Amino acid sequence: MKHQILTKEIIIKTSIEIIEKDEKLTFTTIAKKIGIRSQSLYTYFENINELKYAIVAWGIQTIKKQIQDQLFGQSGIEAIINFSKELRHIALQHSKLSQFILLSTRPTDYPAANDAFKQLRNLLYKLLESTFQNESVRIMVSRCLRDLIIGDIINIGTGWFTDETIPPEESFDKFIQQNLAAFQEMDQKSKN
Repeated sequence: MKHQILTKEIIIKTSIEIIEKDEKLTFTTIAKKIGIRSQSLYTYFENINELKYAIVAWGIQTIKKQIQDQLFGQSGIEAIINFSKELRHIALQHSKLSQFILLSTRPTDYPAANDAFKQLRNLLYKLLESTFQNESVRIMVSRCLRDLIIGDIINIGTGWFTDETIPPEESFDKFIQQNLAAFQEMDQKSKN
């Protein structure tokens, strides 16, 4: 990689490789992996926090794009279920990166990361708006889905789900379906 032109994308992708290997992310480890001096990284990122939030933004944008591609042409409950399953699936494929993203505090000083989170949230919210009429119900559905998805990412990614009696995918599917059915009933009652 020494003869390749250094770019932000190369730095971010190299950083993700380091995260996925569960190694400590520093400018020194990145520079060693790329084959450059660590001072060269300061041309692209002011400090390690700026790089971390660039990774968060890149990760969330990539996930959003994959989910959008999977959901093309879908709507209603089916789309909400598939959004949840796809987000969970992608996150579990990249468990260390997902945990890195989830453990990053909500950015205020890094607009790209904040914008990426908003875009993913807005994608989910558009799906919810087409299915649930009541604003309070939509907020609760959104929070419930995020709790279920993030809970599975953390529990499976850290090895907490060890009982094979019920596979985690099966319980996740049941929880999503049961909760959505309850929220649909709640939404229906709010119309009366």
